[in-house]
Amino acid sequence: MARRGQAVTISLFSFQDIITSVSGILIFITLLLALELIQSVEGDPANRVARDLDAAVDQAERERNTLKDQVRRSASDLVRALDHASTDSLASREEAEAASRSLEHEVGTLQERSLDAKHREDRVEARKFAARDDESRRDRIREDARKARDQIDRERREDRVYYTAGESSGRERWLVELGGEKIAAAPLDRPQRPVAFLGGSQVEEDAGLDRFLAWSRSDVPDAYFLILVRPSGYQRYSKVEDTFRSSRRSFGFDLIGESKKVLDDETGAGPP
Repeated sequence: MARRGQAVTISLFSFQDIITSVSGILIFITLLLALELIQSVEGDPANRVARDLDAAVDQAERERNTLKDQVRRSASDLVRALDHASTDSLASREEAEAASRSLEHEVGTLQERSLDAKHREDRVEARKFAARDDESRRDRIREDARKARDQIDRERREDRVYYTAGESSGRERWLVELGGEKIAAAPLDRPQRPVAFLGGSQVEEDAGLDRFLAWSRSDVPDAYFLILVRPSGYQRYSKVEDTFRSSRRSFGFDLIGESKKVLDDETGAGPP
């Protein structure tokens, strides 16, 4: 007779344990994130100021509405008192008139309190707008500081050489970059996009040099030139020097590295 096989028991305890542990961890992380978000929102000074101002505005509005209700009730009592006085005795009329005067005084007091509450509400609104203006000014200051840092970082990366105009002598002063493929000139006294005289082949380089010399004679004949000679442009400098000396032009020169930046593409010799 065949022996009946024993049934295999499958336990899901381990799987349930894993699911429960993972769910607990996720709930704990969610609570931590929610607590951090609540604390960060409540800790913002601008949010605290806005909440305080909103609460003050609401309180002033409630006081104002309460005073309006009191004024309306007092006026209604005054009307009823006057109606009753018209059918009562003289003494009753005198009492009604006294009550009327008292009510009028009370109405005046309530109106003054209402006006004071309106003034307080206006002051709270003004403080609210001032807080917004302060936040806008802080944002502008932070943006200006960021732009200044970006400009400083850009100038550090550019490896640029700056030349200053110094004391004015009454004549215009120009800074000239003399390289192998390009000649560029810009005034030292003001920011201006450089005037470029490009070259390429030997013929184009000579043509660019001739255009620069013609420009210096026609456009700025009385200017002083500080010529910055790169290694690739030293052979062309001799022609510039001979031309300037023969025409009695005022100039000076300095040597700079091939990769040194002197003129900005937009502001010339000035800062970017």
